[in-house]
Amino acid sequence: MTTEKLEQVLHLIDTHAEMIGLTIAEYLPFDEERLSRVFAGIRLFGD
Repeated sequence: MTTEKLEQVLHLIDTHAEMIGLTIAEYLPFDEERLSRVFAGIRLFGD
């Protein structure tokens, strides 16, 4: 899954449901900056 697709899916979930947790099972260290930007737009990490 691309980072862009992940962002779309997480945004849809965040818009239509209340997320109370999230697990990152696997990630690549060089994607950390992009993931930080994705997570910044999710209420779970902002509130």
